[in-house]
Amino acid sequence: MSKVATKTSCRKQKVPVKLKALAKTSKAAPKGKTAKRSTTARSSGANRLNRQFAKRRITAWRLWDEQQDAELATALTALAGYGRPVLPSRGGRPSSLAASYDAAAVADGNVRHWANSDTRGAVSANSPAIRATLRRRSRYEVANNCTARGILLTKAYDLIGRGPRVQFDTGNRDANSLLEAEFAKWAKAAKLAEKLRTATVAKTQDGETFGMFVTNGQLRHPVKVDVRLFEAEQVADPANTIPTRNRADGILFDDEGNPTGYCLLSEHPGEPSLTPRPTEHRIIPADDMVHWFRTDRPGQIRGIPEITPALPLMAQCRRFIMATLDAAEAAADFAVLLYTEMPPYTLDGGEQVATPVTPMASFDMERRMMTAVPAGWKAAQMKAEHPSTTYAMFKKSMVNDFGRCLCMPYGVAAGDSSEYNFASGRLDLLPYRKSLQIEQAELEADWLDRLVAKWLEEALIRFSILYPAVAIVDARRVAWNFVWDSVGYGVNPVDEANARRVDIETGLSNRPREYERAGLDWEAEDQRAAESYGVTVQEYRERLFLAHFADKSKPQSDANQQDEKQQANQRQKRQAEEQQATAQRSKS
Repeated sequence: MSKVATKTSCRKQKVPVKLKALAKTSKAAPKGKTAKRSTTARSSGANRLNRQFAKRRITAWRLWDEQQDAELATALTALAGYGRPVLPSRGGRPSSLAASYDAAAVADGNVRHWANSDTRGAVSANSPAIRATLRRRSRYEVANNCTARGILLTKAYDLIGRGPRVQFDTGNRDANSLLEAEFAKWAKAAKLAEKLRTATVAKTQDGETFGMFVTNGQLRHPVKVDVRLFEAEQVADPANTIPTRNRADGILFDDEGNPTGYCLLSEHPGEPSLTPRPTEHRIIPADDMVHWFRTDRPGQIRGIPEITPALPLMAQCRRFIMATLDAAEAAADFAVLLYTEMPPYTLDGGEQVATPVTPMASFDMERRMMTAVPAGWKAAQMKAEHPSTTYAMFKKSMVNDFGRCLCMPYGVAAGDSSEYNFASGRLDLLPYRKSLQIEQAELEADWLDRLVAKWLEEALIRFSILYPAVAIVDARRVAWNFVWDSVGYGVNPVDEANARRVDIETGLSNRPREYERAGLDWEAEDQRAAESYGVTVQEYRERLFLAHFADKSKPQSDANQQDEKQQANQRQKRQAEEQQATAQRSKS
């Protein structure tokens, strides 16, 4: 009854209450004070109901307006990705051409996908806080992810290998041999190859590395030039000032944007110290400091980890591996499961029931035994569904993505070439080897040329007294080049050898260049080959020259002529035998 009454009252409220109240008042309005009181009460009640009705009507209109605005905004958002219609002008040609890009559309999916995009510059996008976060996560992932660790070590070994060998060109062959031998001894004493591999790992993992040229008095070599490496945190602005045109992130610049100095903190910020001095630093001139990082944007002054795009994927892959292992272990922990479809308690009427068993109770089992399960219960084993059939496919896809940000193919990143044949495996290495050669050239320009120049300046002073050949060398006219370990550049070894021979014979290449591609010193190899044949180096090279550039028009030797005669006789004999066999088949 209450619900019906409520609905009826609501329906009556839709009729103007004020008119009904006035009509009743005019028909039965008694005289005197009583009539006035009743009229006043009725009029106040009608006003109250009218106010309530107007309030509800205003609320309804406001909600309707808000709904219409929301629908209009949704429609405009959906239509934002489409271009404006092209209206033809009076001449019949379109007045303007409207074009749009899907990547620039303002739709719900695009807005959510590109929510983190910004318009920051190269300096502010790689701020100290952002770089610190990326370094921490990169180091943590590399320290706990064996695939990431293997990728970094593989790149360092492929890029640096045993270290660069220097070939000097001083104009004096004896001086060249002496300086090359001494540089090899110095590089071994200074552990140059090891430091370059460490710098490569730091550049890939942290985004950048710093090397300072120092004088190491404890170095076991007459030349005391050495290189000391520093992590990215130790080159920073101790005052945390706002970046300016001439100072940003611990680097000082001139008006043209060239680095002039580096703020090197006295201690690493992450190392504990009894006397912490976080603001103590010194300015290292740019000539004595090497800043090695990959520049991805114009105006970039600091580097970020090269594996930054792969960090989320590395974390997901490691989580997937651990989750798969946990699921497999959980399935293996349950040897037998007991289940029943009967009620495990006694019913009235004598119905059969299962023997009561405490839920989630566990029982120990012995090996090689026969046992009976409780009445009404069945035994079953949990199915081991992990790893799933897509596990290997997922992991392979993730590892392939890891290597792509370093131009590294799957076979190298995963250390697994079981799915390759010989040709496809070597063909897949071509872009990776090309990236290594490019990075080696950058390393030579940014680091090694400066290092050799400083080493040569001190070496000429040290050895000029002992060796007369070095005393006449002018350091300003000395040229050099670097020889790296072989990186490979072809598919078929036989085709590669034939191609190199043709290039040498046609003058497109020469033996020193081909030896450099193979990571060998051509003069040292000629000396070894001549000694193995018991001839001089000059005789060995003359024989090689005749083998490559001998005149084909000259008459051949008697031995060659006899060989050709024997081959011709054998061909004639085979032809005669074939003709005789053909004739016999035709007769038969």
